[in-house]
Amino acid sequence: MKRILSAMTSIVMALITASLVTTLVFAVTRISESGNLSYVSGPSGYPSTKTSTSCLGGSCLYLNQSDNPAVWRWPYLSVGIWNWYAYCPNIGQAAAKYGVMYESWSTVMNQANPSNWGTDVYLGYSDKNTSEALFTSNTCISGWGCYSLPVYWDSMGYTAH
Repeated sequence: MKRILSAMTSIVMALITASLVTTLVFAVTRISESGNLSYVSGPSGYPSTKTSTSCLGGSCLYLNQSDNPAVWRWPYLSVGIWNWYAYCPNIGQAAAKYGVMYESWSTVMNQANPSNWGTDVYLGYSDKNTSEALFTSNTCISGWGCYSLPVYWDSMGYTAH
C-alpha cells in the first residue's frame, strides 16, 4: 500500500511540475494596441479609442466596418513566433480579420460570440523563421453583413519557440 501511495504521489508531482514548466515556457507575451499599431493601407486616420473596463487596460481601439477598409499592423517581432492570439473585449458586435505577413493564412475572430469575450483567441501559427507582423483590418466580411459596427483591436499576443 505504501508503494502504491508513493508511486501515485510521484506521478502527481511529475504532472504538476510538467504543467508548471509548460505554462512558463509557452506563456503568451502581450503587446498593447495603444501606440503600437502602424498604418499600412486604406483610408487614413488613426482608429478611435473606446474607454471601457471590457478592454484590457481600460481602453481599446476601433474602426467601423467598411467596404473601403484600412489595414493596420502591430510591430514586427523577432524570429521564433509560434502562435498568434488577439484579446477579444466583451463589447464586440462584429468580426475582425487578422493575418500574418509571411504566412498564407488569414482568419476571422467573431467578436460577437460571448465565448470569445474576455479571452485571448487563437488566430493561427507561424512556421517561418523570419521576423513577423500581425495585421488587422476593419473590412466587411462575407456572411457577417456590413452594418458599420465597430471592429475592436485590443492587445495581441504570441508564444515563441
